[in-house]
Amino acid sequence: AVVSTQSTGEENLIFENFELVSQYKTTFYTFYYPALFPYLILSIFNPMQLQGGQSLPSYKTKLEEYTRHMGLLFGAQDDYLDVFGNYDISGKIGSDIEECKCTFLLIRALEQLNSSDFCFTKECKENNRSNVCLCNRKAKNLLKECLGVKNKEKIAIARDILVKCEVEKAFFEYSEEVVSNVEGCEELDEFPVVKNVLDIILNRIKSRQD
Repeated sequence: AVVSTQSTGEENLIFENFELVSQYKTTFYTFYYPALFPYLILSIFNPMQLQGGQSLPSYKTKLEEYTRHMGLLFGAQDDYLDVFGNYDISGKIGSDIEECKCTFLLIRALEQLNSSDFCFTKECKENNRSNVCLCNRKAKNLLKECLGVKNKEKIAIARDILVKCEVEKAFFEYSEEVVSNVEGCEELDEFPVVKNVLDIILNRIKSRQD
């Protein structure tokens, strides 16, 4: 089943669901199908073979793997820009928090707040904690109170919690990892025309602000 972008509870705010949302909401219609349709048209004239002697099913499998990474990057960027982007450029105003969407930032924040290795206030004196500290639990409860509410003050509070949970650092590290995965992906090497076009698109979205 396809996971909705809008979450109905913490149990749905997991990274696997973010990946599903990115795949079905972004990967397929933004990258995969636009690169697939021209080859589908070509296959009408030559139903068994495509460029490089590859069959259509082989091309589809390789294309999906390559574009999957691009969809993950684009999805994480959308989530980041909604909270931290310049409104005059991106036009995004924090609606993901208002609508309690399953976003990369929210998932990473909850991972931090549920971890015994992280302290929200940075003031806990305990070392080698085996349990989640009290300040994490308080911040988590406050964050949950701010989600799904159309209130500018609540959005500001949620944004502050996300900042303290170091989600910006997590986003940039993840982006670098995904870009590296795309650039190191050899799935489409036998389809240089398609790969070159997708590489151009990748270079344009690496540092997008809208």
